[in-house]
Amino acid sequence: MKALFNRRALLLYFILTYLISWLIWLPLVLAAQSWIDREFPPYLYALGYMGPMFAALAVTAVSQHMPGVKQLLSGL
Repeated sequence: MKALFNRRALLLYFILTYLISWLIWLPLVLAAQSWIDREFPPYLYALGYMGPMFAALAVTAVSQHMPGVKQLLSGL
């Protein structure tokens, strides 16, 4: 059962990583293609690169709760 949950957690991680990153980058892509007429601050690029980190925190919080999050953050 644990291996099945680890596969689900891994799949959830990858889905969340792409979803978070592209939701942040989508306005930047639309502006670069001139589909919208707006300028965005450059820090959105860096925030999009943090999508994997946000996804890791979310999946760890769901799967392992607070002790897992503390363990994950202790490595930083």
